[in-house]
Amino acid sequence: MKVDSETPIALQVTEERFYSGEYERSPYEYLGGELVVCEPVSDLHDDLSGFLYSVLRNTFEERGDGVVKGPQYPMRLDPKWSPEPDVMVVRDEHRHRIGPQRLEGPADLVIEVASPGDVRRALRRKLPRYLAARVPEIWVVDPYAQSVRVEILDALEAAATPETSETLGSSNASPYRSQVVRAGRLDSVTFPGLWIDVSWLWQRPLPSTRSCERQILA
Repeated sequence: MKVDSETPIALQVTEERFYSGEYERSPYEYLGGELVVCEPVSDLHDDLSGFLYSVLRNTFEERGDGVVKGPQYPMRLDPKWSPEPDVMVVRDEHRHRIGPQRLEGPADLVIEVASPGDVRRALRRKLPRYLAARVPEIWVVDPYAQSVRVEILDALEAAATPETSETLGSSNASPYRSQVVRAGRLDSVTFPGLWIDVSWLWQRPLPSTRSCERQILA
């Protein structure tokens, strides 16, 4: 399906219909019981999401402790929410959650890349649901502000030590610690030993994925 002037922005359907195959590879995500049309991705979004997917997939093939899934593969959180993150990583012990159509339950690391039409889309609509589902670790990459917002469950937060970050704090009602990382090394808390150099994301052209993978695995 293609997005055009007649494509509805949102359409209420049942979960059964969403997974019937009618909307396979469509421009929709299933959010809050609605098919919500996703804006076309930019060249920058496509490059960044592809870069992160490639680097992480090849890295985890070597590590063997996680499975990387990419865009258009739903993460089913409940009967009304099946968002499709740009990149997600599932711990090896949760591999049984990966089905032919969807991941059953939250991934262990979710990455979203903000889009140009609505830079805060992921933050405004999807991030609150990720937090409610207690996704252990979330990265929201904003190439326009050249920053990565990181959300980490408090139980894991003590091990997070990015070199250059701004701590946003967490309220008494939230189990998450938030921070914005603009430069330096960003270490995953959920997957010890996994890291990226945030400056890689702002380079044009992007660095070689093989070079980045070698550095991570060194």
